[in-house]
Amino acid sequence: MTEDELSFVRATKDLRATLRSAAEMAPANKRESFINQLTAQNVVQEEEGRFGEYKFSPSYDEATKNIFIRNGRMDTAHGLLNTITILEKINRLRSLVWIVLAINALSLFFIVAIFLKFQKLL
Repeated sequence: MTEDELSFVRATKDLRATLRSAAEMAPANKRESFINQLTAQNVVQEEEGRFGEYKFSPSYDEATKNIFIRNGRMDTAHGLLNTITILEKINRLRSLVWIVLAINALSLFFIVAIFLKFQKLL
């Protein structure tokens, strides 16, 4: 196994362990955002060399800068896709809410109409 593959394996194991403990500790309504945050932190740590050989340098070489730029663009694209997906789901939910409200209004109308009809019969 190459050093890069070993680094990836270490990063993956660390992420799995972190997510397992986070899933137990995080409140149910915040679990997804908590997991996303931990995953993003793991990616940054992997890029900075936490799981493999890394020598701190206040300035990065050209190859490292290109990796950061590429990953930044990829993160931006993922963020855009996630935002689009969320907006689509919100629009579907909005449509469902209007349908449910319309059904409830019609049901109420028919219940009132039937009640008034029976009132006239008595």
